[in-house]
Amino acid sequence: MSLLKEYLATRARRTCSKNDIRFRVVGRMNELDASVQKELAQGLAATSSCRGMTFNIALELRRPHRDRGRLPLARAATSPPAG
Repeated sequence: MSLLKEYLATRARRTCSKNDIRFRVVGRMNELDASVQKELAQGLAATSSCRGMTFNIALELRRPHRDRGRLPLARAATSPPAG
């Protein structure tokens, strides 16, 4: 996460603003560290009026559709047999 935060703070916002590129986030921004969320929010605000192009960052921190199936299987595998 520190690499993403550093990139956002040092390059992305400045480059996007300079080149009229709107910055957007797709995915679970709320699952990131608070300091990274802050950098993302600042980038979104700083480029909200840009209309040249859109730079999307796609975030996927976990996969609930997969995790839902694994959890019951894991529980069943570790549970003592009934009876």
